[in-house]
Amino acid sequence: MAPKAKEENGSGRSGGLAQRALPTLRWAAGGVLVAGLASRALGLLREMLIANAFGVSGDLDALYLGLALPLAIVVGTGGGLSRAVVPVASALKDTRFAGLMEAGTRRVVRVLGPLSLVLAASAILWAPLLAVGEADVPTRTLIVAAAVGALAMLGGSLSGFYVGLVNARGLHVTASSNALLYNGIICACVYFLSARLGIMSLLLAIFLAEWLQLAVHWPVLRGALRKVRPLVDLRDLDAVQAMFWPAAALGIATGFNLLVDRAFATMTEQGAVAALTYADKLVTLPAGLLGAALAAPLFTRLSRFHKAGQMVEFRHTMTLGVRIMLFAGMPAAVLMAGVAEPAIGILLQRGAFTLDGVELCGTAMRGYAPGVPFRAMTVLLLGAGLAARRPWWIVWIVLATTLLNGVLDYVFVKHAGLLGIALATTVVGIVRSAVMIGIVDLRLLFGRELWRSVMRTVVYGLALALPLSTLHAVPGLMTTQSFWMRVALVIGGTLFACIVTALLWKPLLKPEWNSLRKLRLDVARAAQSLAEPERTES
Repeated sequence: MAPKAKEENGSGRSGGLAQRALPTLRWAAGGVLVAGLASRALGLLREMLIANAFGVSGDLDALYLGLALPLAIVVGTGGGLSRAVVPVASALKDTRFAGLMEAGTRRVVRVLGPLSLVLAASAILWAPLLAVGEADVPTRTLIVAAAVGALAMLGGSLSGFYVGLVNARGLHVTASSNALLYNGIICACVYFLSARLGIMSLLLAIFLAEWLQLAVHWPVLRGALRKVRPLVDLRDLDAVQAMFWPAAALGIATGFNLLVDRAFATMTEQGAVAALTYADKLVTLPAGLLGAALAAPLFTRLSRFHKAGQMVEFRHTMTLGVRIMLFAGMPAAVLMAGVAEPAIGILLQRGAFTLDGVELCGTAMRGYAPGVPFRAMTVLLLGAGLAARRPWWIVWIVLATTLLNGVLDYVFVKHAGLLGIALATTVVGIVRSAVMIGIVDLRLLFGRELWRSVMRTVVYGLALALPLSTLHAVPGLMTTQSFWMRVALVIGGTLFACIVTALLWKPLLKPEWNSLRKLRLDVARAAQSLAEPERTES
């Protein structure tokens, strides 16, 4: 009985995936950044292939609109499982870890399997209700996309569960590698099958990508735990389930933002849903890369600091993440807004994607771009809310801001069309981030250092944005079809950003850089001190 008791208390001897010291934040974030760069590059290729094959068409509008609800549920369940399992599994030894993995897999299948079948069977009833506007959306494609998306839900949700398990052991690079497979499958299907299957090739690709993500993490987990006898402790499963419901509600509410945007886009013109989706995907490239590189390693540290009662270190870690995302996200946001049309023309205008698509997509991107730092920040703040055991507060914030997004969409679309829909999302992202910071740690929201960082970042952003905005006053410059003129505009904007950064480095940016370096070292020392008892024990 004694060995079993030691194992259940988390102090026994363990094997391949035993709890261990976390990798340093620099190595963890660096490894995820490299994997993220590769997956984002493949994601960009994916959008280029989709644009070449389908442009901004009514069929693509219907496909994205039909997938919006199932993918919102995948974001909720998969993302919820990923976040909920980290605080629990990060403290478990191999036997209980294996038990949690097997029992959790069975429960996910039992709950989400029937739900996906019901949604697929009833797609003919609920899918047409999503097209609230007067733009022509092919009903048949809309219904088929909704049904197939519902059948893909279980695969995406299981993948999220396994991502959380892998992240809990500090294997952040492995956890981030599934995006490579996801984007690779879509690229292959669209490239080889679009001429034969048309828009259905993209739908088939998304279905396969959701399910085949399991091929990345399942072998890693099963291989490492092959010789371990699973010990199912219902307390572990209950702890994950208790955190899953608010985390799932968070993800679904977040996914509903895009659903609401796509629904209101049908009130503008045909192709608007596709253009909005292209812009969202392009803006997500830097935001997702920045968020993924920091959110996973910082979430694990936040969980352990809070569990150990080290609230100062918890606050320092949150401050570090928020300030880095502001500092690194601002130049990306300004450049994406300033040279949106030339960049989109270079990347996407070929095949079925015409100049009209460039203008539509550029309009949406200018609205989305200012929200880049806050999109990245939201991923961290959702994790911080879970680590701080305040998940339902965060849920109500996300639900309230999702409702605000719908109201702003309704108001803005009448006056600014597609640009208004994208701007509404940006405003909601800023409001949501500020309120979530206050809920997780009110002292951080009113902390002097954070507001100094915000002011430095805002001044830096204005110094970049105001001169770049003058380019839009030149008639026809942003919508030029000359490839080399577009390249010159993008390179010129980038060089201008570099010059402004160099001029502002000493008076404005260097103090921020030095402060971030000191804060990172403080967090690293605190994380190392948490690992010392584990090293001593082993």
